[in-house]
Amino acid sequence: MKIQNRFRVLIAEKETREGRTISLREIHEITGVPMHTLTGLRRNRAKMIAFDSLCALCQYLDCQINDLLEMIEDDGEIACLSR
Repeated sequence: MKIQNRFRVLIAEKETREGRTISLREIHEITGVPMHTLTGLRRNRAKMIAFDSLCALCQYLDCQINDLLEMIEDDGEIACLSR
């Protein structure tokens, strides 16, 4: 199992609902989430995220944490414990 984020999907859904493009800069300015965190999430390469950032993103995206992060099947390795 590993954790995958749905950040790009949720942003796309918000863009569709609002009929506009949303930049990472805008998300940063509204939420205060650091740009490197947003970039990592967009590229699905984030290794960790602060609880306050999760909270801010969930409020901005109008979602719950389990909408943003999901556990997916992996190759059987315990990815969360791998280093």
